[in-house]
Amino acid sequence: MSPKKSALFVVVLTVFFVGQQAFAQKTTPADAAPVFVTMPADIQCYIVSGGTRFEAGNTPPPRESGDSVVLLAVQELGCHIAGKNNSGDKKILLASTEVDDGILQTKDFGELRLGDAPDWVASSSGVRIAIRRDKLQSFRNFLEK
Repeated sequence: MSPKKSALFVVVLTVFFVGQQAFAQKTTPADAAPVFVTMPADIQCYIVSGGTRFEAGNTPPPRESGDSVVLLAVQELGCHIAGKNNSGDKKILLASTEVDDGILQTKDFGELRLGDAPDWVASSSGVRIAIRRDKLQSFRNFLEK
């Protein structure tokens, strides 16, 4: 093979491999759905931490509250769907009682995010819970049983 043909072959081969790598890179669209979504308003939950019961809601409690605590561990989590005949709270089994970087692990529904940040606090006025988008429907189905 002549040197010109060899050089052309190398250039074509290089362009091919570089193009494949660029194509194979995963990109996230700008409008990608968030992994966590705030628990819908009709799903009402409570958390027991340090012997104190905190109600869960869609809005965070005020940070300046003097009775706020940082949630480092959760002993119990229960939820129900408001307005349903089976309005009794169902306990959610926990994979771990530790809250790690704002994440609480459940056995059946994966991760729950408590608040918006690892240093987020709870107060007697409530706790905000977010669930993974891909687990929301199975969570709702569990509560409706």
